[in-house]
Amino acid sequence: NMGHVYLDKGDLDKAMDYYTRSLKIYEKIDGKHEMGKSFHSIGNVYSSKYDLDKALDAYINSLKIYEKIGDKPGIGGILNNIGTIYNSKGNNNKSLDYFIRSLNIKEALGDKRGMINSMQNIGLVHSEKGDYDKALYYFDRSLKICEEIGDEIGMGFSLFNIGVVHKDKGGYDKALEYLKKSLSIQKE
Repeated sequence: NMGHVYLDKGDLDKAMDYYTRSLKIYEKIDGKHEMGKSFHSIGNVYSSKYDLDKALDAYINSLKIYEKIGDKPGIGGILNNIGTIYNSKGNNNKSLDYFIRSLNIKEALGDKRGMINSMQNIGLVHSEKGDYDKALYYFDRSLKICEEIGDEIGMGFSLFNIGVVHKDKGGYDKALEYLKKSLSIQKE
């Protein structure tokens, strides 16, 4: 879809135009899966514009379609996006619910990269709430999966987040240790 090209270029208006046109075509031919993807992409544009209410509406439309057709990977991904919107709106409890639902689906599918993403988001919410032990639990799980699949970028993020949590807990030496590891990986 040309919308992806324009979204990557940062031309949000043209991206929205292409996604909206695609949605109309898919509605005419009753292409449910493509409609779900189109709503997902429209939500991404609104999210990039920081129009959170419209992004949420588009994501929920996508979720309804994915659920109707039983698209588990689509459901897992869109739940994560919805969680991100609720987190941006300051609703940590609701965002956590969506992130956990997303993680459960990604675990059932064996989607390790998706699991990493959901675990990072869950850890960040717990960290924001000051629930540092739970945050560390999810960041540690994420780190282990990153190591298992050789995801160095993910390892860098996990180590960084673990370091930040230790700093927030007052464990400055441990924080520095993890932050140095993160920096070392990110330099490579």
